[in-house]
Amino acid sequence: RIQILFEDMLDFISPSYLLFSLVLTIYVLFILVTWCHVIVARQRLSAIPRPPYPSFYYGHSIILKNAKLDNTFMDVIGDWFMTYGKTFLLFLRDKNIIFTVAPDVIKEVVTNTEHFSKFGALPNRALYGQRLVGWKSILSGGGPSWALKRRIMTRFFSKTNSEGIFDRCRPRIEKYVESVLKRRVGQGKVMDLMQELGTIFMAVPGYFGVHEVYDAEVIGRKVTKILDMIKEQIHNHGWRETLGKAVHPEKHHTVQMIIELRKHLHQMVQDRVLELEHVDVLDGDSDLLGLLIRANEACGWDEDELVSCIVDDIITIYLVMDNNVKQLAALFITLARYPEVYRKLVKELRALPALGFSSLMGLPYTEQVLLESLRIGPALLRGTRQLVGRSRQLGPYLIPSHTQVHFCQYLVHRDEEYWSDQAEFRPERWAAGFKPAPGSFLPFLMGPRGCLGKHFAMVSIKLVLANLLRNFDLRARFEKGREPVMEQGYAVMRIRNDVMFEFVPVED
Repeated sequence: RIQILFEDMLDFISPSYLLFSLVLTIYVLFILVTWCHVIVARQRLSAIPRPPYPSFYYGHSIILKNAKLDNTFMDVIGDWFMTYGKTFLLFLRDKNIIFTVAPDVIKEVVTNTEHFSKFGALPNRALYGQRLVGWKSILSGGGPSWALKRRIMTRFFSKTNSEGIFDRCRPRIEKYVESVLKRRVGQGKVMDLMQELGTIFMAVPGYFGVHEVYDAEVIGRKVTKILDMIKEQIHNHGWRETLGKAVHPEKHHTVQMIIELRKHLHQMVQDRVLELEHVDVLDGDSDLLGLLIRANEACGWDEDELVSCIVDDIITIYLVMDNNVKQLAALFITLARYPEVYRKLVKELRALPALGFSSLMGLPYTEQVLLESLRIGPALLRGTRQLVGRSRQLGPYLIPSHTQVHFCQYLVHRDEEYWSDQAEFRPERWAAGFKPAPGSFLPFLMGPRGCLGKHFAMVSIKLVLANLLRNFDLRARFEKGREPVMEQGYAVMRIRNDVMFEFVPVED
């Protein structure tokens, strides 16, 4: 009877039913393992204060996703800092994330490159599967090769080379502003400030070794167009799908543009590599492209990877130029709200008989305005590091390996403990003798991964600012209901809506 019953059961159970049962069992086991992982991780971090979360598995993801959509991300995080302290814990699905605005904790995270890595194990930055900037670039890389490349490139980006950068940039920027832009503007015209700044800044790398046959401004426009498309794709589809999903290049215009840009730069680099074979001494103070080639050659890449890594570095420099565009655009948006600051700044700049390096760098109020702009609206809003190796003490808390630590410059710069009238744009706070508390002012970060191009950025931003305001009165003409808004929810500043200004030429 037992044998007959068993045979009847086998006849009843179909292969499809068995397959369904197996799949269901695996799925249930996966859910149980995931939940156990979440429970164990949260138990290990239970000593760290955290806001309550509405969902056990999703944690705070839903709250922060809605905050990004409402452009209240920093407001939500700021409220949590006020309630739970300068370092607190967030759970985003199965990830442990620590948020901090404590200067001592941030200093440990950004300077201790042995234990805290940048981006963890993220792959090459890609758009729909197409490589945009590789993992070995001067911005994203790590390890001995990255350190060697950075050490070689320091010669160009050092403070001592700032005057050389100024001298090469000044005549070209002056020519653009005084002839091209003035001719286009005529007697006053409303123009998109972001577009005009993009045209100026994207031409700057071409002053340092990009050959005339490869028009640097054309390359800059291509990069700007790609960035605009990426922003639109992320806005419409989310960053995970945009950066991770692979599509056929012929079916996606943005991917086609990236391929075209990389092919263009690939040919430029190959030509320059051949030229440098006959060059014994390189002018590292002015030949940026040549220095990039020498730095990557020192890393020992094979021939194909060498050219790709140099292309990565070139695109990285253009991406950083885009940050300068946003930083200066944000300053003009702020000046539109503070007319007295604008008038005082213009008066100081126009009082100069001529623009020289020493005279421009020595203008006290211009320096104060720029520093205050970097405080209240830095281009880099927040950053991330990941703990590698064993568990480690971070401030008063022991954190397990692979924990992500997010630090937020935007909120550090608005901490009332370090900044009086923190929400106000007050350049006078930077008057002679003022020094911010250590770790409370981080527009370029600090330590081994501090911004390599900070002196380059300050010189170029001041030069463009001075040339614009010495030649034009800029009057805000924002569309009602569509005023420019600086979005809070991303690591890098984004400006929503058109930044329209009327350019009114100044009479000689």
